[in-house]
Amino acid sequence: MARSKKEPEGKYKKNADGYFRTSLSVVDGQGNSRRVYLRAKSEPELDDLVRRTRYEIERGELCFNSNTKFSKWAGEWLRVYKEGAVGDRTYVTYKTNVQKHIIPVIGNMPLCDIRPVHCQKILNQHAGESKSHVSKLRYTLGQIFEQAVENEYIVKNPARRLTLPDTTEGTHRPLTDYERQKALELCETHRAGLWVLAMLYCGLRPSEAIALNWGDIDFNGCFISVSHTLYSLRRAKTAAGVRRVPAPPLLMDRLRVAKKHSSSTFVFGQARNPMKPHTKQSMNAMWRNFKRELDISMGAKVYRNKITLSVVAEDLTAYCLRHTCATDYQAAGVPLNIAKVLLGHKDIQVTANIYTHYTGSDEAGVSRRLNEFWGSPKSLQDVPNMCQFSEATHEALDNQAIA
Repeated sequence: MARSKKEPEGKYKKNADGYFRTSLSVVDGQGNSRRVYLRAKSEPELDDLVRRTRYEIERGELCFNSNTKFSKWAGEWLRVYKEGAVGDRTYVTYKTNVQKHIIPVIGNMPLCDIRPVHCQKILNQHAGESKSHVSKLRYTLGQIFEQAVENEYIVKNPARRLTLPDTTEGTHRPLTDYERQKALELCETHRAGLWVLAMLYCGLRPSEAIALNWGDIDFNGCFISVSHTLYSLRRAKTAAGVRRVPAPPLLMDRLRVAKKHSSSTFVFGQARNPMKPHTKQSMNAMWRNFKRELDISMGAKVYRNKITLSVVAEDLTAYCLRHTCATDYQAAGVPLNIAKVLLGHKDIQVTANIYTHYTGSDEAGVSRRLNEFWGSPKSLQDVPNMCQFSEATHEALDNQAIA
């Protein structure tokens, strides 16, 4: 029976992220030893986790081998390799894929009995769904079994050569000219207007824009710094997500006015309590209200404050604003590699999927091309009073592009 070696008494070590950590040694019946690493937000929580883990060790539940059930190993994989190592939202995605899509199919099977055909069946059950979702599911399967191979529980990874079934591409698209015009008109009065403009002109993800602090705004240089999101206030979605993006003076002027009337550190606080940051639910509610008012302004029929005939496109999402900015970059002649940086894409192929074609190779001139595009009445007839970028903006963006 497995046994645990007693940990010395005393305070736990504290990580830089504020979590407390410790480890326990697990020794199986053959005398093989390995360490189990534990972490929690507080010392009492870690105390409880240590007690429960020691109980599992004494019962032999933490001894893994080829006969270990997949569900047991998948839970250990999540805790050891993903919890605390990835962003909160990414962790939830992994956990959902494991618990909702994988364990119901192969959870009770021993690791040694799982074959590629079992893994392929999991993917085939999601045929016709989003390509992004199915790809993440395949990646999750591959990682779980690869770590099982690394730990010598199994010899081969059964998920190494899986084939994606027929899937659908994402529905994100840029705004039409009419949608852009009506959205800009609504931005003048709606409480979500400034948030919408930040996504439209700076290409920010909805969760990035909603999490902006006033310290992220460079009013002198006309830049916005992106370093965190709604889902992880300490970091962006990926390392590539940390960036500085140019903002047109029209947006900066609106931000200056908003800052004068704000007593919060957040650019976008909640409607009832501006000192409180948005949650995922409040952000989504604000977008739904904006889309509803947009629908009405475009001619939707309303009866007793309820829309009875909608005219706004069903596939219009907040992400469409970000894609509109990407197509603006393309129309302005911003090179693909620079657009990748400005949009915070980790993979340039993601940017290329939006850039169906592109021109231009002068990185140092990117801000001037944006200025010409944004400031041209011929290109944007529905965006009046667009000012020129300042010289400081030109110089700062030139330096960023060269770096």
